[in-house]
Amino acid sequence: MFGEVAKASEIDYAIFMAEAENVGYKRTKRGENPMPNDLYDLEYAPAKLDCKMVIAQYDQDIKHIEDKQADAVLEKAALEEKSGIKENAAMQKKIEKLVTDIESYAEKIATLQTEKAEVESILANYYENNSLKETYTERTDTALVSHFKNGLLSRYKSDDILLRKTTQLTILDAIRQEVMWD
Repeated sequence: MFGEVAKASEIDYAIFMAEAENVGYKRTKRGENPMPNDLYDLEYAPAKLDCKMVIAQYDQDIKHIEDKQADAVLEKAALEEKSGIKENAAMQKKIEKLVTDIESYAEKIATLQTEKAEVESILANYYENNSLKETYTERTDTALVSHFKNGLLSRYKSDDILLRKTTQLTILDAIRQEVMWD
């Protein structure tokens, strides 16, 4: 049918044809299941990211947990002082719970500080002046994509459609190379 239409209208220029095996999801009776997408890719790693804000968020989270830990230490000291006056089992349980809370807060602080150091390293590697380095604009680096897709920086991921300039991995990339845009 396409051949007949092309003859009838005497089209004299190349036509881009593509076939997609996967379109990003598979519909089932229970809904949609995510699948690979041959049509386009998502950006995941944003082109612009306020790196100082990301680090400041970690600092804020660490400070918040340190404050909770300090409050627990003060409460524990007050309970220990009271328990010295009169001893009872309920007060001992509260003190034990506070001790475990303090240890838990210390672990969370250590984890956040480790994550912060790793995030600082990631941002220094991929971003310069809050912009993605030119080397990574095609988003072909799997480590970069994984940091934003499901890694430490997933809360900052971009859901924009990726527009590559040179690499052709999807149908959109091929269209952008073949079609003459006005």
